[in-house]
Amino acid sequence: MNFIKIKKVSFFYIVVLSSSFLLNQQLFIHARSRDVTEDEARKLTIQALDPKVRKLPKLSLDNYGTKENLTFYQFAVTWDNPKGSVMVGFFAVNRVTGDVWKLVVCRRIESENLRRLQLMIRKQINLTSQEYNKFHDKVPCEP
Repeated sequence: MNFIKIKKVSFFYIVVLSSSFLLNQQLFIHARSRDVTEDEARKLTIQALDPKVRKLPKLSLDNYGTKENLTFYQFAVTWDNPKGSVMVGFFAVNRVTGDVWKLVVCRRIESENLRRLQLMIRKQINLTSQEYNKFHDKVPCEP
């Protein structure tokens, strides 16, 4: 009789542990696999620029962010302008969500082409909607 009770209890624990293991495996599979890379952040920044600006000669992105800033990449975008200012603007890219911000006006940049690239990158890094919602509200500047 005790053997049957032990067998039932053991079976119950095996089922519970197996279910827990499978659930953890599913969560692990769907968890973000990595952050947005610097190269991807550069592509997002370029995509966020006005199409006319993208065609400027010798357009350049300089990463001026600090290693301590683990939330955003920060880029100064410049171009070769012999007759005036070389500065296009300052931008930040969220390392988790791929959201792009124009820093001087502290505004998130949105466009259809940028959104497509963001969705592609988010899919590649397995960003869940829960993670996106958690990090989407991070702001790299003072509004």
